[in-house]
Amino acid sequence: MCAATWMRPGESGERPARFRSVSKQPMGATLSHLDTLLDLKWQAWRIISTRFPAVNLFEELADPADWEALAALEALTNPRFLDEVGDLAQVRIEDRVHGPGASFLMAPFTHPRPGRFSTAAFGALYAGRTMDVAIAETRFHQEAFCRNGGLEPLDLDLRVLSLRAKGTYQDLRGQKLPQVYDPDSYAASQTLAARLRGEGVRGVAYDSVRLAGGECLAAWSPKGLSHCRHVRFLCYRWDGQRISDVFEKRPFGN
Repeated sequence: MCAATWMRPGESGERPARFRSVSKQPMGATLSHLDTLLDLKWQAWRIISTRFPAVNLFEELADPADWEALAALEALTNPRFLDEVGDLAQVRIEDRVHGPGASFLMAPFTHPRPGRFSTAAFGALYAGRTMDVAIAETRFHQEAFCRNGGLEPLDLDLRVLSLRAKGTYQDLRGQKLPQVYDPDSYAASQTLAARLRGEGVRGVAYDSVRLAGGECLAAWSPKGLSHCRHVRFLCYRWDGQRISDVFEKRPFGN
């Protein structure tokens, strides 16, 4: 049996980690002139569907340089394995991570999906600086998915991950970039992401579009991401028109 713990905005109890800015950027920033960097050290929160399984290749093997060969060998007896692993060529060998939780960190890059700062050509790991931010962001997108699909009322099960992010990121927070923060279009933000990624930038810290005052991270490489672990399950309740409730699922009596 499972017990439900209802979640309301501000009730996650998670506190943001400390950070410091490396340089200052005028508020009137443009897409062609961004020079604010952030020496980022966050504990962040990521929410994904429970249908995504861990891939033991990333969890158990110590030498990332061997992954392509071992994946090809495994695929000889398991044709679906390469689909599960994804495109390893998307991640440079020196940027790959392995060990416990590595599957969750590698998946966004080996299975790229379009988003505010990602395209079908390159992926990004998205995370919120607090769990409330992660819930607000994923709630919006899950709601849009259900509405566009005309789905009948149902419960969506999701997995909450905690991770650490460390490194130098482009800092877009607090900057006047209406095209990048367009709530309905990713055209400008994807263009900016492609440019910054091509210049060797590891990712961006940016303002949440779905929760005022919230902060998010989009990483274009797993390098600097670590300590990823599953912490809880959530249920998003779609009532046929909107996600009316979010609650935690846990074993009864805990």
